[in-house]
Amino acid sequence: NVAPGRIIKAEAPSFEALSGSGEAELSIINTGAVLADFILGLTCALGLEAGPAVQVSLKPLESTSRQIRLYVSGDGSGRFDCNVTLFDALGELTDSVLLQVNISSLERDSGAQGGNGSGGGDTNLPSTITGGTCATTCPSFVDVMCFVAHACWDRVGMLLLVVLLVLAAAYACCWASLRGLPCRLLGCLCNCLLPSSKQEAGQWQMQSWAQQTAMAQQAAMAQQAAMAQQAA
Repeated sequence: NVAPGRIIKAEAPSFEALSGSGEAELSIINTGAVLADFILGLTCALGLEAGPAVQVSLKPLESTSRQIRLYVSGDGSGRFDCNVTLFDALGELTDSVLLQVNISSLERDSGAQGGNGSGGGDTNLPSTITGGTCATTCPSFVDVMCFVAHACWDRVGMLLLVVLLVLAAAYACCWASLRGLPCRLLGCLCNCLLPSSKQEAGQWQMQSWAQQTAMAQQAAMAQQAAMAQQAA
């Protein structure tokens, strides 16, 4: 089966170059709705080699952690970039993050050189977990599964707020429509924006009524005149 997945953790403690190797700890989650297989791998910059990729089978929303060995060539030290990749069963890339690994040079003990001989350089460099911010890791505004997998709770809150605002606006529109408020509002706007048209319509109605009244009076007078002539 094929399903999307996410890398939710990628870290590697620093180690000494001449120690030969270190270890990267990687955690993934199945964000799909079916049982699916994934291939988790690690590709590093020149000078640092990673062990073979591992295949993992996960149930929906199940997460797991895997370790991949890291091998350094020579006694080179510094910070190395590794690309953590997660492929689905069809070989399609479903997620990737950048992991930076710190490798320190070998400490050489030349004896006390004055002062406190127990002092030494600080080689306990912190490990680096990099995967970008929530905006870069989960670029889609509606990718809820990505937000949950990467603990982007602020984006979950923003999405919920937008949904609530949309629902409130829809409820307000339905409530106003049931009470005929849109029609009343439209009539009010027409009266405010077109007052001259309303006055002209009133004047036209007055003129029409006056003309009808005059015509009725003329007809009555003509009828009276005709009746008078007949009586004579």
